[in-house]
Amino acid sequence: MARISGRGTVIMTAVLEKMATTQADRNYEAFKGKLPKLLSTHAGKFAVMHDEEIVEFFDSLADAVRFGAMTYGDTNFSVQEVTSKNVNLGFYSYALHNAPN
Repeated sequence: MARISGRGTVIMTAVLEKMATTQADRNYEAFKGKLPKLLSTHAGKFAVMHDEEIVEFFDSLADAVRFGAMTYGDTNFSVQEVTSKNVNLGFYSYALHNAPN
């Protein structure tokens, strides 16, 4: 196996670190930085996030998950509720996404 050194090592390390974190992890970190402003403009809404950006807001979790799945596929997005409470939507997103129509 070839050994990479110098600048290539830095680039490869950055690529591997990005791969090690999921889309949801990166989106959540970006969301936390935007949350203080969002609380005054979109409190109670559900934000669909893709590539660390908010792409749309919805009034319900079900609508946000439906939009995300139709637009980005099953795992290439995340949904965050704009609230000052720590809320884990993971289980509910999974349940709603897989619920029969």
